[in-house]
Amino acid sequence: MGEIANDMINGHACSLCGIYFEDAHGYPVLCDDCYDDATPAERQIYIRAVYREASEVVEKTLIKGNVEYVWHKALSIKNPWAWLIVHGIKDIENRNWKYPPRYRGEFLIHVGKQMDMRSYTRILDILKQHYPQEVRERFILEFPRMKTGGIMGKARITDVVSAHSSPWFEGPMGLVLEDQQPLKFYPCKGQLNFFNVKYPVEV
Repeated sequence: MGEIANDMINGHACSLCGIYFEDAHGYPVLCDDCYDDATPAERQIYIRAVYREASEVVEKTLIKGNVEYVWHKALSIKNPWAWLIVHGIKDIENRNWKYPPRYRGEFLIHVGKQMDMRSYTRILDILKQHYPQEVRERFILEFPRMKTGGIMGKARITDVVSAHSSPWFEGPMGLVLEDQQPLKFYPCKGQLNFFNVKYPVEV
């Protein structure tokens, strides 16, 4: 089997056109353009693969040296949005996925490599309208210090909605979050959609 075929099987390249993604997914994936052009049967193969990845419970534990690593579900979110979530300020994570995830429960929050700089003034407006002044001042202070490229916290998905009263809801799909909290930063690569990542019990 050729190298491109292997890359399609492990999700490093689109299963139809062969365009390469930044990271391998571990299962067949379609790019956005091919998904729109795919047949219903091809879409079902992709949907089942994504659902399997999102809903499987991973119970594998690794021990390297004196450090124990436990596998968790994770979702990559850009800063400053990730910072707002892990500090209990933002209670909705907006997504434009075609299908709502079935997964409910705890997941780790991975912060992407790039900051969403364009969101700064929009976030300040929301904080000014809905939160005490000290929350806005804390955000302004922490913004230049926000890290990228690793695990920085966790939260729990309790519902997936198409409308919500939260000032953070923008749609078209919102993951309702509870029990958000920061964790000690652990550098690692992210992926699209939900993915599995090992996080040390003690960093």
